[in-house]
Amino acid sequence: VYKRQTQRKIKEKNNNGHKEKPKKKGVVRINIIVDSNGKVLSAKFDGGFNSTLSDDEHIRLAREAAMSATFSPNSSIPRRSGFITIRFELE
Repeated sequence: VYKRQTQRKIKEKNNNGHKEKPKKKGVVRINIIVDSNGKVLSAKFDGGFNSTLSDDEHIRLAREAAMSATFSPNSSIPRRSGFITIRFELE
């Protein structure tokens, strides 16, 4: 199970497509670029700053989760950048 944290408003969280479960508890911070329609165009690991996990598997899961996020549209800003923190919890 993972949860997203962000300072921007997420329009939709699509956790249904992620069937893989994390092996560790922790957080991965991902830098994102969002277009004016609210679609995430780019999701890259921030290099470990503010992340407690940095292994390839959890980074991949976090990037996939970040890419599936949809934010509120804003036609006055062509591209927005920021970060999203993916919190992994064990069931």
